[in-house]
Amino acid sequence: MTDPQDRRQALPQLSPVDQKDAGFLLGGVDVDERAVRDLVRILDRPLARKLDVALLSSAKMVRLSSHERRDVLAGLAYAQGDHQSLRESLLPDPAWRRWELIEEEDRDLAVDGDSSGPTASARGDAVALRLHEADVERNRRAWNAWAPDFYRVGLDYWLAEEPVWGIWGTPESRLGLLAGVEQGTDAIELGCGTAHVCAWLAQRGALPVGVDISHEQLDSARMFQRQFQRLFPLVRASADDVPLDDESFDFAISEYGASTWLDPYWWVPEAARLLRPGGKLVFLVSGAIMMSCTPADGAEATRVLERDYFGMHRFEFRGESFVEFHLSHGDWLRVLRANGFELEDLIEVQPSEGASTRFPFVSTDWARRWPSEEIWIARRRG
Repeated sequence: MTDPQDRRQALPQLSPVDQKDAGFLLGGVDVDERAVRDLVRILDRPLARKLDVALLSSAKMVRLSSHERRDVLAGLAYAQGDHQSLRESLLPDPAWRRWELIEEEDRDLAVDGDSSGPTASARGDAVALRLHEADVERNRRAWNAWAPDFYRVGLDYWLAEEPVWGIWGTPESRLGLLAGVEQGTDAIELGCGTAHVCAWLAQRGALPVGVDISHEQLDSARMFQRQFQRLFPLVRASADDVPLDDESFDFAISEYGASTWLDPYWWVPEAARLLRPGGKLVFLVSGAIMMSCTPADGAEATRVLERDYFGMHRFEFRGESFVEFHLSHGDWLRVLRANGFELEDLIEVQPSEGASTRFPFVSTDWARRWPSEEIWIARRRG
């Protein structure tokens, strides 16, 4: 390899701060500079765009050995701050040897091994596949547009002293959704948004991976990671087609992520594939009764049954471009059992007296009488 100083001189378009960080990355680890550039491109977009110009921008993605991956990630953490503690925490950490942060369009080049994700044949005919792909794209566009509005919300969650769940902010001490998550638990969040749940998991010593389809939401998550110096892998992908290996996780969670914005007949089989035997699945959704009482325009839930309970599945609201997915209790139970899960609990959340929510689709009075949100807890059969 060329001398690290020569490579630093090849970066004239970098600011002094960026050049210092890039110089560490390129000179501090013994890997090919193209490998460093490709990984940095995914981890830190502003620096990556400059590196793409300065370093062999036409080079293709290269595979990294587990040793190379470890050293590059440790080098990046060192360059971004909290030098000693992050370097010490990442170097021995097996999670960083196994996962790369990847973009979905690069998955065939960036992931080692075969990913046996779902295919069209596993989910029905071509018409169903086209509808599913259209729904995914509609919701991707919607969340890219909404991301700025959720930045402040995400910051509040990252700052929270205790995890709080759902639209009512019900505390973890009451619900216990993270019971059993401990040091070394391999965890995945399906539809992570700003990745605050991943941050809570990491606080407990778990090894989380966040998956989301919105690049704008993931950009917010990366900003929070740098701000709070808490690094974990983020993958831009649809939660029904995650480019990671079978049976990689002990715990999967979705808080109004894939559980609301992706067809459960697509994402539940993928969750089963990703979980090890005995792995736990936790997901939060809107209450089935509330959805039956929600008008066609998505306005506040009434005390009248506004729509059929039987056959509920795909929800489009008048004047809106997004699509939501909600099932009856019986259909949730059947899709879980069909994919190898046994139901352990169904928590129908009742907000505390005086609780409030910033969401306009349900009132506190309504939610005190009928369940506005549900938490499903299931375990993959061994």
